[in-house]
Amino acid sequence: MNLHYKELSNFLFKLIKKKEWKFDTLCDIYETITILQTVIFCSTKQKCEWLTNKMRYLNFYGAQMNGNMSYQEREKIMTDFIQGNQNS
Repeated sequence: MNLHYKELSNFLFKLIKKKEWKFDTLCDIYETITILQTVIFCSTKQKCEWLTNKMRYLNFYGAQMNGNMSYQEREKIMTDFIQGNQNS
């Protein structure tokens, strides 16, 4: 399956009608198609932390970034993402 990111995001927004289905759907997508890198935006820092922890628990690599982090921390996360480094 080869979807462009706009097609995939449009697909997701139309498919997911209940918030509680979002995480399960995200996991299904990760298990179904090869995804090398993804950026997921969350509406709150708490949701971002929850999602990162949940993804890591299921052995999906994840890093989070927010405005409370220092510039150096955010820069390292971005550099690691761009370089495909999953050791953060």
